Amino acid sequence: MVITYKFNDGTVSKVEVSKEIGEAIRNSRKDEHADNEKNRYHCLSLDAIDYEGAEYGCSETVESYLSNENYSIRFYETYDSLTDIQKRRLEMLSKGMSMREIARAEGVNLSKIQKSVVQIQKKFEKFLR
Repeated sequence: MVITYKFNDGTVSKVEVSKEIGEAIRNSRKDEHADNEKNRYHCLSLDAIDYEGAEYGCSETVESYLSNENYSIRFYETYDSLTDIQKRRLEMLSKGMSMREIARAEGVNLSKIQKSVVQIQKKFEKFLR
């Protein structure tokens, strides 16, 4: 069985694996896709404010925070307080990569990425207070 890997830089790699390993990889990909869809379905969007009201989204947008000079300075200070690794991971998340994709790209365990993202969230939650 041939498994195809598509990388962020556009390269494609094909690997020949046994049927059992191929099935395990396919099942893992299906589970990851289902998790991503579930998370996307359950996440609230800022766009929901226009259609459902403020209780379905954040009443303040990033743009409104950044238009206030004080918030803008605090936002960039918070961003600057992130480590280079956290900044890189935040950038990957903002480009739409899942945490599993980031873990694969960096060659680390998923739990390490999850902990890093939680730390990033905590730093920005402090900024929003």
